[in-house]
Amino acid sequence: MSRHALEGSRWRRTSRGYYVPSTGVPSSPTQRIIEAAAVVQPGAALGGWAAAYACGADLLDGLDDFTMAPLPVLVCRRAAIVCLSPGSTTSSTDSPRTR
Repeated sequence: MSRHALEGSRWRRTSRGYYVPSTGVPSSPTQRIIEAAAVVQPGAALGGWAAAYACGADLLDGLDDFTMAPLPVLVCRRAAIVCLSPGSTTSSTDSPRTR
């Protein structure tokens, strides 16, 4: 796959070096978790709705109950929480933050 092709409208960058086909359809909870897990570093873990969903709580779909906007996928480390919002880059803070 060429860099030129990846920069086109047919592909969506999920994180550095990772791309998925751009379908125009919002990502499923499973896809969002897989995209976040691809950049989880050793010693870190998924948190919040994503951790519960991965453990079988399928009623937690990663969407805000009122706005239906995607919730961030929390990746918990020892000293920080990292929020991976759809289409965001990784940012490390002491508290959750989204774009």
